[in-house]
Amino acid sequence: MKSLSINGYKLHEVEMLLVPYDNDTVAYLRYPKHRILHEIIDNVVTLKIPSMLALELFRQGILSQIQDAKIFLGVSGKKIGSYFIDDFRYPNNHSDTITIVFKKK
Repeated sequence: MKSLSINGYKLHEVEMLLVPYDNDTVAYLRYPKHRILHEIIDNVVTLKIPSMLALELFRQGILSQIQDAKIFLGVSGKKIGSYFIDDFRYPNNHSDTITIVFKKK
């Protein structure tokens, strides 16, 4: 399964700090590759990820809130180019999957 990276960060390696189970623990959540889906058609990349991962990408600054910010995408370690966020959609069902559409600059 191919992995997607945004601005050099592999999405399946992004760590989200969890509430500790007790005072002596540190716990992180990472999503496996099979929960991070992407499709590339021509100059458009469609990404479907869990909502908490989408939130973390913005919180860590991996994705910018600036509308026309350059975003560098890679697939399995190979750079595929500079993109921008064209669309960001929440699900219209009970899923927690966010859809982000990137278009080539």
